[in-house]
Amino acid sequence: MRKKVLLIIPATIAVIAVGLIVVANYLVRNLVDERMDGFVTAGYYQTLEYDSLSVKWNGNIIMQNMHVVDIEANEYVLEEILISNFDYFHEVPHRMNLTANGLRFPAGIPEFGNSTSNSWNSYLTRVMEDDFLPIILDYRYAYNPDDDFKLDNAFRLELPDSFILTTDSVMTDISLENLNDVAMGPGTSATQYSMSIQEGKIVSAALALEDLGLVNALMTVQGEAAGVDADDYRQQLWAQIQTMVLFAPQQLQSLAQELAANIGVFLEGDNTLRFSIAPESSSSILQLQADVMGSFFIGDFQTIAETLGLKIESL
Repeated sequence: MRKKVLLIIPATIAVIAVGLIVVANYLVRNLVDERMDGFVTAGYYQTLEYDSLSVKWNGNIIMQNMHVVDIEANEYVLEEILISNFDYFHEVPHRMNLTANGLRFPAGIPEFGNSTSNSWNSYLTRVMEDDFLPIILDYRYAYNPDDDFKLDNAFRLELPDSFILTTDSVMTDISLENLNDVAMGPGTSATQYSMSIQEGKIVSAALALEDLGLVNALMTVQGEAAGVDADDYRQQLWAQIQTMVLFAPQQLQSLAQELAANIGVFLEGDNTLRFSIAPESSSSILQLQADVMGSFFIGDFQTIAETLGLKIESL
């Protein structure tokens, strides 16, 4: 009898676990479908569809072949999306990690820029395999209402052997009402996002571009278009940047020279160009915008840099 009980207990647990996973799959699929339908209805996308979605025993969500058509009619497919560290206990999740691997363009690469022969499209055409681009995308956020309503956001986009683009920010005083627009931002318009963060405060924010081969490749592409080699084109571009600095307004000279110097280092290749801000003021973003615009209208760019705690680095 005891042996039978010992056999029945794990079997019962397994049945319950399977049942919970089935229910979780159903609930999560409905949640995802509802949110995607909302993005399409609101006009942020024309199409959002996926082939399959499943919830694993540890709560991770895996989505296969997410088909997207944006408002500009650009079409692409994210091959695999993994959502982990997902907060199931709040209507608007307080934390989430998202990783996407592989990007396909069934209708061809969208045109970046005004020219059909621009260097970015030419470069992407060279590194693509058929319609596939081996992009790796990571996004995470964490919200803590018990710590000054702090929101920590980070985004990372990597194209192997090409570049890594990262952004990160820490904001406080982000209300629960606005968390949906700020943290779950892929379907949020720029206007809606801006309105949602106005009462918040920026602790820090940064954007960095790490070169893994992109610079030399673009110099080669641009050089070929201009009929020169990569090094000659690099020198021509650097001369153009220095000329632009010379013609910059006097009030902007210091900032322009700093920017140009760091761009010059970045153009050498295998470096990282980083922009960051860390405002000393505890004012809201709305007030910070007003202070910056006030300095802008009188041409006081140095004060803008100091107000924002702006730092430009080449690493």
